[in-house]
Amino acid sequence: MLRKKTLIFCLLLALMTLTTSRGQCENWKEYFKDSDGTWQYDKDSIHYPKTKKNILGLTVRNKDIVNVWTRNINEKNENVTLFGAELVNMYCVERECIGDGCSWESKHFPNRRLPIAPGSLGESLLKKVCP
Repeated sequence: MLRKKTLIFCLLLALMTLTTSRGQCENWKEYFKDSDGTWQYDKDSIHYPKTKKNILGLTVRNKDIVNVWTRNINEKNENVTLFGAELVNMYCVERECIGDGCSWESKHFPNRRLPIAPGSLGESLLKKVCP
């Protein structure tokens, strides 16, 4: 009887270990496509880094600034982005962004807020992640 209980305990322990050790799944969604490939953002990575006080005085997320991970996939489903994925900072109200996934000019100005042009890569992302 003790042996049976030990076996059941070991099986349950192994099952719990295997189910909790799985990493978080990424939820990549397309936001732009061109001859260089398909640009995607990870829907589950959308983050609002700043907070503000609302009318009632409660602290809420400031959705004017959004951080999100992006990547570029070619037709062979290979990641083209230099480091696998790039963090993009979107400034929704100002229509500006920082990061390779929002503007091709970002490679030349890596930490500079750049304006988002109508019809651009950045505007496609802006429409997906900004409220």
